[in-house]
Amino acid sequence: MVAGAADAVSGRERRRLAALYEWNAEVSAALGTTLGHLCMLLLAEGNAEQAVAELVPLREDLSLVYGPDHEETQEVADVLTRLRHVDGETGQVSGR
Repeated sequence: MVAGAADAVSGRERRRLAALYEWNAEVSAALGTTLGHLCMLLLAEGNAEQAVAELVPLREDLSLVYGPDHEETQEVADVLTRLRHVDGETGQVSGR
């Protein structure tokens, strides 16, 4: 009976962990989208340096969570590459 009870608890805990991971993925995706929109707003306002300051850690987080080849990670990396290209030509954007 003890082994059966342990299996029931571990099964229940696995379901709870699975639900937590699913919720975390949804929150992470929403947060990443929101931060991406914020950065695009900063760029539209001409605040490229602040956008870069927000995009660098966002790219690092996306890379850790989804991997460097994931579509969202690549989108952020592409924006950073374009901003750094501008920096090389004009010196206005930090190339961090």
